[in-house]
Amino acid sequence: MSELALPLAATRLTLRAWAPSDRAAYLALHTDPVVGRYIPGLPESDNLAGENFAALCARAPDPSEPIGAWLAIATREADEVVGTGGVLWRDEAHRQAEFGVLLLPGAAGQGYATEAAQALIDAAFSQLGAHRVSAELLAENRSSARLCQRLGLRLEGLHLGTHLEGEQAYDSLTFAMVAAEWRQRR
Repeated sequence: MSELALPLAATRLTLRAWAPSDRAAYLALHTDPVVGRYIPGLPESDNLAGENFAALCARAPDPSEPIGAWLAIATREADEVVGTGGVLWRDEAHRQAEFGVLLLPGAAGQGYATEAAQALIDAAFSQLGAHRVSAELLAENRSSARLCQRLGLRLEGLHLGTHLEGEQAYDSLTFAMVAAEWRQRR
């Protein structure tokens, strides 16, 4: 299985394919240095973000693609985009998936990251049939580390120098959960 039944629903959120009308929110997410401070490769230039958005809108979200299935995170009530979240196969043969969530600064602190991440984890296990779901994040990203722990993922390791930007090397953390642990938490 490698298709997601969209949209994914959370209590206050919907995770859905990006639409052309979401362009401003996508650009805000991908060009803001505050949003991108823990994401290697961000912020992007306006031109690059615009090109990436057009490509994203032109294809169906697919976890088996190298970039994965990145979705708009929108409020259920107003369909206002507050972030993006995605799931991708790290190793489809061994059913190992990875997820991530990125929010606009104004959406932080409202529990949206927790809701969106839980929806992505649930979809990875229940829809994609993942055996293991992980998140990799920069070691200095303490809020995402706390999020992973709240969701029941365990810290598997600190990886030194996994990301280079110029001459600066950054360490990363890997958090994960296997299907048996996910079933116990449900």
